[in-house]
Amino acid sequence: MRDSNFQNYSFGGEYLFSENAVPPVSSDVGLCVFRIVQAALGNVVKHSRASSAQVMLTGDRHALVVTVQDGGVGFVADQRVEGLGLVSIRERVRLIGGELKVRSAPGQGTVIEARVPVKSGVPASNSVVNRSSYRFDNSPPPFLSDTSRTAPG
Repeated sequence: MRDSNFQNYSFGGEYLFSENAVPPVSSDVGLCVFRIVQAALGNVVKHSRASSAQVMLTGDRHALVVTVQDGGVGFVADQRVEGLGLVSIRERVRLIGGELKVRSAPGQGTVIEARVPVKSGVPASNSVVNRSSYRFDNSPPPFLSDTSRTAPG
């Protein structure tokens, strides 16, 4: 099923999806992982100039690891490059208690790897995403908060 947000993009390349030992995940985690992949692929389309991208899912009974990789133009990962896509990814990973690694270098492409627990630690009353507006509930705006357990590189 195609998400309507991808219908506006013209990629002209290919997406390669692979999975190995993907554990079942809670609905909150599943939605966050979907949105993480969506934002990462949106960045590939908008910024990377890559001809292909890979999405890999692996895991065990405790965690799911999602990796999105492209061979595009890359960027200097240790500089604060914080477009809305990366901010959204960081906040989603943080909200479900995961860890994020972003590896990139000019001319070397980008790898985004999120390791998230299979069950969200967020109580149902503090829903991770307000589905009507896609704003994060009960947390400061991403540009005001840098307390997540995410770290570049």
